[in-house]
Amino acid sequence: MARKPKSAVDAASPPPLTERAPLIAVGLACGVAAAIAVGTRVGIDQWKVPVVADKSGIEAQLALLSIGLNPAYLVTAVLVAVAIVVAEWFRIRFTLYYMVAGGLAVVAAAYAMGLQQAGAQDPMVLWKVYATAGVLGGAIYWLIAGRRV
Repeated sequence: MARKPKSAVDAASPPPLTERAPLIAVGLACGVAAAIAVGTRVGIDQWKVPVVADKSGIEAQLALLSIGLNPAYLVTAVLVAVAIVVAEWFRIRFTLYYMVAGGLAVVAAAYAMGLQQAGAQDPMVLWKVYATAGVLGGAIYWLIAGRRV
């Protein structure tokens, strides 16, 4: 005779964090890659950066990535890590949480680092690009690591 779980919580308990850690790392890497890709590809027309001026296509994107390695990425990583820890601790699994957390993390980091004055033609369009990149990064993370397993 099969033994029944003590409660519904026991039957639906998620795997321990040690089993989820690789999935979280892959999800985070893919979410960050998607956010960076969107941020550079969509925002490339808004930048007036001398390094990018004489380049086009993939060369311009790589130039943007090379100059984009600034403390804003570190601030974003810390904010996203906090959001992931909170989600894991409270077992938050709905999509909107990850999308909002990603968008807010990227926009907050950009604001904190003063990236609104980075030479954009239209600063509001650049803020929309930041938010879109964060929302997409959060959605990609949710697809890989945030859903119920």
